[in-house]
Amino acid sequence: MSLTSDLPKEFPDAIWNVIAAYLQQQDIVNLALVNYRLYVIAIRNLYRNIWFKKSVVLPNCHLESAAYWTLIGSSSNVLAKKELHNQIFKARQAVLLQSLTINPELLIYIEKVAIFEDSNSDDTAQINEKLIELIKGNCPNLQSFQVFNKNRDLHLSDRELTHLKKLETCAINHLLQLQELPTSLKHLHVNLLDTYKIEKNACLETKTALLRLYGLESLYLSSDEISTLTFLHFVINDLKPPKSKKFQFKTLKIIYYHGFNDYNATLRDLILSFIYDYCDLSALVNMELVLGCDIPNCSCLPLFSDELCEKGKLTNLRKLAFIEKTEQKRHDFVENWDISVGRLILKLPATPDVEYLSIRHSPPPDGNLENGLEGNFIRRKNLYQDVLRKLTSLRVLISPSFFASSACYETITSDLLWNGCNCEFCSKYLSLFDEYIMKHFYLDTSTGLLKDVISPRFFAAAANSLARRMFTPSDVMHNASDLDLLSFPPTLSTWDFHGYSYFMHQDGYNCEFNQSLFPQLAKVISHFMDDYVQGCMKRLPLLSFCILSGVYFDTSDRHSTGGPKSLFDDPGTKPDLVVKDH
Repeated sequence: MSLTSDLPKEFPDAIWNVIAAYLQQQDIVNLALVNYRLYVIAIRNLYRNIWFKKSVVLPNCHLESAAYWTLIGSSSNVLAKKELHNQIFKARQAVLLQSLTINPELLIYIEKVAIFEDSNSDDTAQINEKLIELIKGNCPNLQSFQVFNKNRDLHLSDRELTHLKKLETCAINHLLQLQELPTSLKHLHVNLLDTYKIEKNACLETKTALLRLYGLESLYLSSDEISTLTFLHFVINDLKPPKSKKFQFKTLKIIYYHGFNDYNATLRDLILSFIYDYCDLSALVNMELVLGCDIPNCSCLPLFSDELCEKGKLTNLRKLAFIEKTEQKRHDFVENWDISVGRLILKLPATPDVEYLSIRHSPPPDGNLENGLEGNFIRRKNLYQDVLRKLTSLRVLISPSFFASSACYETITSDLLWNGCNCEFCSKYLSLFDEYIMKHFYLDTSTGLLKDVISPRFFAAAANSLARRMFTPSDVMHNASDLDLLSFPPTLSTWDFHGYSYFMHQDGYNCEFNQSLFPQLAKVISHFMDDYVQGCMKRLPLLSFCILSGVYFDTSDRHSTGGPKSLFDDPGTKPDLVVKDH
């Protein structure tokens, strides 16, 4: 039986469509080369969901999200320079633009588009705007258009919104777009980039705008305070929704932040009024909270947590995400935030039913946290051990900043470097990283002095690179949601051991550290995390997936003698940890 003759004839197109939906991007391309019938099926899947990011999916990634998207990315060569990545990224967009121009019938296949910002570059012009304009204006079946990018020219315009009759997910840049939203829209991100003024003199159909809001299933308010303040002020004071008819959102993202000198008291009041007076919180299934308080000895976060649990009647929550917002770089502020989050989780009536939890901290990029002592780390660890055991239905646990937070405590990182793991692999490479620390220094921007690299600085830089495999803080600021961290596959992110925070080697030292050694560093870090993941598995009986700082663990096999499986950084080697409890 030959694949090109007999097999395609035996399987109907519906079966091939199902098969194609599980194939990786390159496999889809290969399928299209078999014959014309499979070409038609493959092309439909290849063009259906397109995302733009100057990177590549991690090698051997078999997550469902990797088969879902077609990535327009860059080079997979870890040693490629920035210029080569830029050239390949632009070339692939140019080829796509040419294909869609020559074969416009391909445009009808495009249903979802996601555009990411290059977190390593200040150049926002890497996206081919002609290509994006072609997609926005000529894809009648477009259902989702998401831009995690500060380039406002990429977002949907008023005219484009009115023509996309099947659009379900998008972001708005200004308030007037509320009346242009199609009736099909279900998921709205609010990030007012174009204007921070309420268009008092504009002809806004308030009834239409209010109807569109009532038709939403999801509302994501921006982490940008001015944007959210403007939107809520407009909704409450201009649209004036009746309190008797509350919004029935299933997903809601809000920000509650107490800033210096109480400058944002109005925003906090608007947030509380909006969620308690105008939203039916008992309808929420997914909730994301951007929380923070930068005022010493303030109790606003515990009070907010208690009030939310008492007034909210949050009985149907299944997914929770917390994002720390702070300008303080002191342990006591971080621990107070942890206590408030733990307090909220413990008091939620839906806690036993929560299946997805993401917690993103905001640690100092250089790992320099005031009072980063071992005892403080242990206290935070014990706090989360007590909280997590209450989430008896939890299946997915994600902490994009776990290792960056751990790197702030010198005893922990030094223990990792010198005593962490005795396996053959770590014994070989930890000594190399010890040599790196001895031979390198960095520029401390706070003092302007050159200082010797120490373990917290070194591992903080590594943590920053690992975390870029997922949504970055910049992505979250520009419309991304930590509720959707599993919607996209992890992408390749490396570090050359020099560029971050002005890392430099000593004069006369023949430094051979570059990106090619970063996978080994990631593997060492995954061994360090293994003990913590095993602790989570003991406390969470249904946990099947755990992601810590971009390191993915499969925790579904409870009978494996090797413990959790690191999917991309250590698929075979079993760690041999010396220190079992930090």
